[in-house]
Amino acid sequence: MNDTNRSEELCEDLSPLTFHNNINSLNKDDIVIIDVRTPDEYKSGHIRGAINIDYYNKNFLSVITQMDPLLIYFIYCRRGNRSMKTLEMMRAKGYLHLHQMLGGIDSWVRCELPLTKE
Repeated sequence: MNDTNRSEELCEDLSPLTFHNNINSLNKDDIVIIDVRTPDEYKSGHIRGAINIDYYNKNFLSVITQMDPLLIYFIYCRRGNRSMKTLEMMRAKGYLHLHQMLGGIDSWVRCELPLTKE
């Protein structure tokens, strides 16, 4: 992705299928998949390649705002509440390319999309 495209804000709510298709079609070096559930929720099954940053951790805001603002972020939680709040926090800090999954991992599972426990 070139720097011109990165300068325009894009914050979207994506269906699980669109979320899945987007993370699989983009260059892995340009994206970060963030699971904002608790570590136990994460261990029960998560999207391959996702990093776990616990929304309830006292250092949560500090951790997410130290990430590269030029990357493309795909954020999800269990049902969509924590991911939406995370998207808004990151947007307020100047992050431009943010996507959150509608309905969270619960919707992902209902769509029978793959999870990993690795």
